[in-house]
Amino acid sequence: MELLEILKGILYVAVTIGITVSIKVVLVHIKLTDKDGVIKDFIDVVHKVVDETTQTYVQSLKNSGSFTEDAQKEAFSKSYDKAVSMMSSETQKFIEERYGDIGEWLTTIIESYLKTNKGIVKSKEKSELPQKLN
Repeated sequence: MELLEILKGILYVAVTIGITVSIKVVLVHIKLTDKDGVIKDFIDVVHKVVDETTQTYVQSLKNSGSFTEDAQKEAFSKSYDKAVSMMSSETQKFIEERYGDIGEWLTTIIESYLKTNKGIVKSKEKSELPQKLN
């Protein structure tokens, strides 16, 4: 009987360790997946910011025939600055770790969306973009 109790104890410890390790692996996977979700959610925010700039700034200029290259840069700047102001420090850190320069990444997201949905537009010069966000 003692041997059976010892084996049960060993089996219990092994199962407990296995379950604990499995739970930790699942939690790490969920955390990584959630970070990817944060990025996807932030890209959706960027798209909404660009749409808002188009509706509140660009359309009125286009309607009046005064949507110049400077106005395009200003529209880009409005979208860029608003997106930056809405970015959490966690999202910023994750983007920097995964994609590098945040200014280039955000510019790419904005320009890609504009090219896909609105036609080709010009953005700020790279030298005008912040190298790191604070």
